[in-house]
Amino acid sequence: MKILIIAFTILSVATVGAVQYTFKIVTAAEGAYGEAYVGSDGYFYASVESALGAETELILLDNKDINDFEAGATDTFVVESDVNLKNIKCIVVTTTTDDYWLIDRATVIYKGKTTTFVNNDQVGLSTDPNEGKSQLRLCVNLKFEYTIKTVTVAEGPYVGSYGDFLVSVESDDGSKTEYLKLDQKNQNLFLAGVTGTFVVNSSVYLQNVKCVVIKTVNDDYWFMDKAIVIFEGKSTEFSNADHVGLSTDPTEGESELTLCV
Repeated sequence: MKILIIAFTILSVATVGAVQYTFKIVTAAEGAYGEAYVGSDGYFYASVESALGAETELILLDNKDINDFEAGATDTFVVESDVNLKNIKCIVVTTTTDDYWLIDRATVIYKGKTTTFVNNDQVGLSTDPNEGKSQLRLCVNLKFEYTIKTVTVAEGPYVGSYGDFLVSVESDDGSKTEYLKLDQKNQNLFLAGVTGTFVVNSSVYLQNVKCVVIKTVNDDYWFMDKAIVIFEGKSTEFSNADHVGLSTDPTEGESELTLCV
């Protein structure tokens, strides 16, 4: 039986700059055809992907003299690699044979963080299209925490707002988060001179924050002085140097404000 070693070498082989990963692979206890058809002696290859799209090479899954991936079995492997993937998002397993294998779930443990991939659709691996697919890609919906601080201008007759505002953060490579609502329940943090702190979660990981985009959905004017984005301990400040106000009314301001460093 072949085992799931995902583009890594066994710990007994030391590599320069190697990092350690632990894998726990669970073969399904039974499938559509019962217990006898979930384990496999076929050949399988795998790679791991990060949230940024980086990936390990595709490599043969093989562990000599051990009959792994029996029905219902959990197999644990401690391995090393020179490939350091930050924020693991997906695992891709490929087969080159028609010996069917049904994975229930795979867990990757790295630097104390556990990521589990569940085969919810019960897709089996086989080159025979009547049995399964030749490639299985399992991903998790990662959420990354961004802290947004907004500072409303302190003086002026109409600087504060009771409107609704959205934020998107962009990186220097053009990647950007979805629009996320700036909201603190039962608090209005867009009043004159107030610093509002909002914690938002996005499925998008940005390596280098470059821009912040603030968008309004109504005409209640808001004059923001600056915004600060904190992500993974790094703080980036954006100044509204052109003194642009936000409003869907074009006679008052702009519906969208983009600030970059």
